[in-house]
Amino acid sequence: MEAQARTLEEEVRQLCELEQTKQTALLKQRLYSRVGQFLMGSLDMRHWWCTYPSLMVFMMRILELYPGSESVSVFYNRMAQQLGACSKCVDIYHASLPSVLVELEFEFTPESIKAFFVKLAELDATRIQRQLTDKTTGNEASVMASLSLYEVLSQRRLLSDFRVIRVLSRWVSTPLADVKANPSLGSLRGCAGLYQLLVSPDSAVRAWAQNMVQHFGNIQLTGNHDEDHYLLDVLEEWMYILENESFNKSVLTLDLKSTADLDNFLEPTNCVKTPTRPNLWSALDNVMQQMDVNSLETMLESFDTIPDLVFNVFNDAEPGKEQALTLVVR
Repeated sequence: MEAQARTLEEEVRQLCELEQTKQTALLKQRLYSRVGQFLMGSLDMRHWWCTYPSLMVFMMRILELYPGSESVSVFYNRMAQQLGACSKCVDIYHASLPSVLVELEFEFTPESIKAFFVKLAELDATRIQRQLTDKTTGNEASVMASLSLYEVLSQRRLLSDFRVIRVLSRWVSTPLADVKANPSLGSLRGCAGLYQLLVSPDSAVRAWAQNMVQHFGNIQLTGNHDEDHYLLDVLEEWMYILENESFNKSVLTLDLKSTADLDNFLEPTNCVKTPTRPNLWSALDNVMQQMDVNSLETMLESFDTIPDLVFNVFNDAEPGKEQALTLVVR
């Protein structure tokens, strides 16, 4: 089985290096069929992405035909099942999408590439919805829910998709959303998206995220960016919004590394907006309340404009208007 996989991987590599002609297009069609048959016949069909990532990057192109072809539908449905059961497959799937983009650029027009990734975003949103509304009960349901949340909270693109947020808004009212009743949610600690949900446009989602942050307790920043990036990247985005007063605008308008590729996947109508000023300050306060003095100092060293921004909030306040901002005093 492994020898066959290596042979197919080499064929894919060689074929993708050839100039795109009618002949190579025909060869690719034949290779799609052979790779698909290999994957569907593999002994362990639960781990395509974490076992055969290069073959999966090659096969992603056939999703352009979904759901018109029955064989493509069967292939996608199997892939979707695996993404709902393996976190490593989830990580490699999302990490491989830039490679998919590079491969498509050799064959597709920019318009076709855009249409492909918009379609992929729709498929992902539908898949997440199906996983979070699955009628499975017991431990299996808890594990599926936590894995689905892990995927959403690990991917900025999914957090920016209003269709996903709408599903989360309903899910947070279910018993599986209670971390005390569903201990598997403990695996979400350290997910950057948990802090992003503190500024979600949906109040129920914000409340759930706040409860989770409080449940996990003390936030420790070490000063090592590699260790702290899960939170520092979120804070960098919040600082950008505060400094540029980019409140209640499409996330697609942000000029940040974390949002740079969102317009490849999301139409403006499906993209969430940046937080309002009160919601962002409330989220920042919630995060700071979970920090000790050393972590607060590390945060202020990384974002030295925070004191000025706080001062401006009070300086610009309307007379007699109550401010919702709480200062952390330790």
